[in-house]
Amino acid sequence: MKHKNDNMDYQQFMSLLSLNYQRIYSFILMLVANHNNADDIMQETSVLMYEKFNSFKKGSDFLAWAKTIAKYKTLEFLKKQQRDKVVFNQEIVDLIEQDSHDCLRRHDEWLEALRKCISRLSRPDRQLLHIRYHENTSVIAIAKRFGCSFQKIYRDMVRINNLLFRCIKRKIGADEF
Repeated sequence: MKHKNDNMDYQQFMSLLSLNYQRIYSFILMLVANHNNADDIMQETSVLMYEKFNSFKKGSDFLAWAKTIAKYKTLEFLKKQQRDKVVFNQEIVDLIEQDSHDCLRRHDEWLEALRKCISRLSRPDRQLLHIRYHENTSVIAIAKRFGCSFQKIYRDMVRINNLLFRCIKRKIGADEF
């Protein structure tokens, strides 16, 4: 029989996992460099994290806790693979883990800068970005939709991308590029 707290723990776990899923997955992918293997490890890691969620100290750093579990699941996978090919040793995994903190922080800063820069674009430019990237519409299809040449849409996309690039560069600094 399920208790009310079980459902709350599940919801809290899923909320924390969804907020950090991409960061955990990226960390695993840095270690195995293969999407299929990373998918399998991420799935096993997610199950293990849920099983051990009662050991997670609420209010502490979920990402650090999750990455520790992911690290050990990845090492377990790499040890199984060791007989077939050359794999990372523990020292290399530890170095990648340390570097991943900075990499993920920079990624988050870049995404936040991108969000702010997009919000500063004109409404038509934001609409064009939305159609192109969120709706995954080709430049030719957009041109047909708006009744103009694909060259005009292409020029607009280049202009918008340049605006975003310069804006992000100002926000996070030229040394990040």
